[in-house]
Parts: sequence; structure tokens; C-alpha cells
Amino acid sequence: MYDPAPTVPAWAAGVLTTKASIAAIIASTTLTTTDRDTVRRAGGRALGGEVPGN
Repeated sequence: MYDPAPTVPAWAAGVLTTKASIAAIIASTTLTTTDRDTVRRAGGRALGGEVPGN
């Protein structure tokens, strides 16, 4: 006889893991973008970035 009960915790754990993974990807993407902007501003034209005051 099929018992769906054991699959519910596994499904819930999978959902939480997926949400955590998505959150981690969003966080890493946000940090990478911020770091890239910081480097571009700090590096100026030498790093293909902005020139302060222009």
C-alpha cells in the first residue's frame, strides 16, 4: 500500500534547499555586481571604468 506521508518531509526539505540555493545565488550575484561597480569606479579608465569627475 502506498503511503505518501514519508515523502512530505522530503519534499519540504527539497523546497527549503531550493529556496536557500536561490537566495545564495541572488546574494552572490548582488555582491559580484557591487564589487564590479566598486572596481570600475576605483580603477578608472585603466580597468575600463569611469573617470571621476566626468
